[in-house]
Amino acid sequence: MDDHRRAAHLSPDWDYAERQVRAWSADVGLTTNADGEHALARMGRGGMAGWLASDADRFEPALLSRRSVFIAVVDDGFDHERAEPERVRVLLEQLIGVLEGVDIPRGYPAVAALADLWPRRLAGAASGWAVRFVEVYRRHADATYTAVELCARGGKQGLADHPALRRHTITALPT
Repeated sequence: MDDHRRAAHLSPDWDYAERQVRAWSADVGLTTNADGEHALARMGRGGMAGWLASDADRFEPALLSRRSVFIAVVDDGFDHERAEPERVRVLLEQLIGVLEGVDIPRGYPAVAALADLWPRRLAGAASGWAVRFVEVYRRHADATYTAVELCARGGKQGLADHPALRRHTITALPT
């Protein structure tokens, strides 16, 4: 799609979404320095959300961009920082705690971010959706921890095992 046609399908509020996601990311601690702010700007999550939700009210692209940034930052933390398995386990347990409604400490910015996003997601969710989401996210957390632990040990995964583990470590919100 050329730039002209793409712009025709972009929400006029994409720039609002971009400003909102940058402010929110700083408020919850996902971006704490200039490098993080520049990385967030390069992501262009407000524009992406404005394109995906081109006909929505101005608040939907802003919320969609927040969800997108949350996913990217958490996933990048696991993939690029080579996080220690114990830290990953604690973070994932706290994220699951948020999903289950447990009052937990907000020791990680990702936990504060999810604590802000989760009630908003529940507001429009179908009956039973949250229970299924937590089940799927728990499988994701278990697989992610296994992958991080394997990497930290320098272990190699067999070709037959890789697809099964990878199926659950892809960071995407299940529907």
